Amino acid sequence: MGFATDFWLRNLDSRKVEWHGYDTFTGLPTTWSRAEREVKELGAFSAEGKPPAIDDSRVTWHVGDAVASLAATVLPDSKRPKFVIFDMDLGAPTRLCLEQLVPILAPGDILYFDEAFDAWNERLVIDELLLPNFAVRNLGSTATALAVQVERRKS
Repeated sequence: MGFATDFWLRNLDSRKVEWHGYDTFTGLPTTWSRAEREVKELGAFSAEGKPPAIDDSRVTWHVGDAVASLAATVLPDSKRPKFVIFDMDLGAPTRLCLEQLVPILAPGDILYFDEAFDAWNERLVIDELLLPNFAVRNLGSTATALAVQVERRKS
């Protein structure tokens, strides 16, 4: 999360940007698996509970369970587009967080999934939750990631 946050904040000049990062910073809460094969073990990617040391007043770290922290945050339903990075790797927390965001997503909002290729996790959430609810435009992809922009809400 620190690399992406640092990159975007260095490239976003606006002081109106609000950056909220949600993570335990203690690593994966469960084993990350694909097709019943372990990809990473429980606790992988741990930062020992410490958020990245990024000195920027636009950043607010919500340290703790991402799903619970997001639920406790009053997110603005503003006219400004939202840019949401999903870097949870696991399907369950990605789904739970996206479910919370569906009511406030609007045309122009951008969603970035860093593990969009993973058909057992993030890709499954995209197929089952995002695409049935929104028409989206592909902004770009890599071998693993996907960025889309919400064009409209489906009825």
